[in-house]
Amino acid sequence: MEFQIRPATIEDISDIANIHVSSWQSAFDGLMPKGYIDSYTVSKRKAEWRQTIETNAETIYVAVTQNQVVGFLSYFLKLNSSDTIELSKLYLCPSIYGKGLGKRLLMCK
Repeated sequence: MEFQIRPATIEDISDIANIHVSSWQSAFDGLMPKGYIDSYTVSKRKAEWRQTIETNAETIYVAVTQNQVVGFLSYFLKLNSSDTIELSKLYLCPSIYGKGLGKRLLMCK
């Protein structure tokens, strides 16, 4: 499967929010209380990602295959260290797990 990795745009917010919620539900099912997991809705994640993109609070890359965003990561520069980044988030569509995309995203910069 071919993936393109590119900087996220404001048009990617819905896809990023949906991936964030669905992968959270998949990864943490049975590990955290269901009510806590369910409290993070797509609408809340859309607001979070809109603010992140509009304020450039983090650098965000998306992975795309067949014109569909299937994963993303975000990071920021550590304070007091311009050569160190801190990974904030890395999430993939559960259907894409095991295809090496997480590694490719980590190597995007």
